[in-house]
Amino acid sequence: EVSMGALCCGRHGGYQIEPGTKARTPSSSERACEMIMKELTGKSREEMADLLFEAFDDDESGNVTMREFCDQYRRVSGSEHYCKWEALFKMYDKDKNGLISRQEFVDFIVESNRSHSDDEYLVRICDAINAFRKLDASPVDLRGISKELKKCEDRFEMVEKLWDAMDDDGTGIVDYDQFDAHISQVAKVDTKALFKGYDIDRTGFVSKEHFINRFLARNQNMGDYKFREKVRDIVYKFRKVHHIPHE
Repeated sequence: EVSMGALCCGRHGGYQIEPGTKARTPSSSERACEMIMKELTGKSREEMADLLFEAFDDDESGNVTMREFCDQYRRVSGSEHYCKWEALFKMYDKDKNGLISRQEFVDFIVESNRSHSDDEYLVRICDAINAFRKLDASPVDLRGISKELKKCEDRFEMVEKLWDAMDDDGTGIVDYDQFDAHISQVAKVDTKALFKGYDIDRTGFVSKEHFINRFLARNQNMGDYKFREKVRDIVYKFRKVHHIPHE
């Protein structure tokens, strides 16, 4: 069975008050769960799963891409195990077209939770919806990326977005294949020579620290507006790349 795992903590959307203790004000998360419970009441399992899909599909495209799926699951679960989320994506994607449709998503959620009682299913869906509604998926359009970068406090934070777009497996290091898969989408350059420039300690990998520091140094004389535009354009191209890391 593939469960919703870390997404569901079984709180039944509310909070418990021990006998003899004074009632406290519920947290914002608890209030959100209570509202979601009201949304789910009276709905079938398929309808509940459909609401979960809407919480997951931030761009309202009606489909979920591999990058969107892995990005959402990694951030909610706290696990950086890329291969785990990639394998799970393939289980949802029944027609193997590289996208999870609304129907595929609903079918998988319902089927993979058949062993749970109605009450258990309700709790799991409620907690999952609450978790996903708190997230904003990384935008993949230029306008959305531009807004994302404007919220950054400094250039370092902007380049962190760039790094995250290249570090597909979330390991904190990038090998040459991963580097080449992304850089080759941006410009026709000697990626091997460029890789060596970023691989400062000659380990065969580029670290996050080295990448950010090197990128900032190479672009230190660029004006703020031009710098943000450059980062925006690269992030846009990087987020269109899906590099499958070697297991």
